[in-house]
Amino acid sequence: MSPAWAIDDTKLVYAKVGITGTQKQTMVQTYDFTGYSLGLGYKQFIYKQLYAFGEVNYADYGTTSNSRNSSGTQSLNGLNVLIGVGYKF
Repeated sequence: MSPAWAIDDTKLVYAKVGITGTQKQTMVQTYDFTGYSLGLGYKQFIYKQLYAFGEVNYADYGTTSNSRNSSGTQSLNGLNVLIGVGYKF
């Protein structure tokens, strides 16, 4: 899902909400993680269908318990920043 707000005819601010998942494998066991992702972005048209954008995304994959040969928990999260140029067909 990606709600957006138009600033004017060439500028757009948007938010992103989603679910995410990944898997971590060790020599002993496999851990499955599921969680959520959140993002904020800005898009500005430069010329006709050509646009520039910037985006920040955060993902929290949750926490899982160790169940074999050890005790404790593992958690994963990540942050990425995207800057680019795009073309709308």
